[in-house]
Amino acid sequence: MPSLQRNVLQEPVIDLPMLASCATLACIPKKDSRGWTVDVHAMRHTFGTLLSRGNVAPRTAQAAMRHSSIDLTMNVYTDPQLLDVAGALERLPELSLELMQEDRIARSDRSKVTRSA
Repeated sequence: MPSLQRNVLQEPVIDLPMLASCATLACIPKKDSRGWTVDVHAMRHTFGTLLSRGNVAPRTAQAAMRHSSIDLTMNVYTDPQLLDVAGALERLPELSLELMQEDRIARSDRSKVTRSA
């Protein structure tokens, strides 16, 4: 009886001639403006970059891509030019001098209460 839990990543899913004909029908040039070729590895680069953009943990992305090293996943198959670095920085909490001063005062007040108790 076949397992219902089969790992789809173990199944070959890419038909190279079909990939080439689909790219032609979709008017996708064989090479892009950077000189990158549309092929199976380009799809893997896209997959790796989309995993990273989707905030998938690097170790999980490594497993999904079936890589033996995290370096291969993060430094070869993830395109840093396509990552939302500006958006990531915008999500950081505000670090103004006023907020830091307020936090310092609040911590000082809490420590005074703790010492007097």
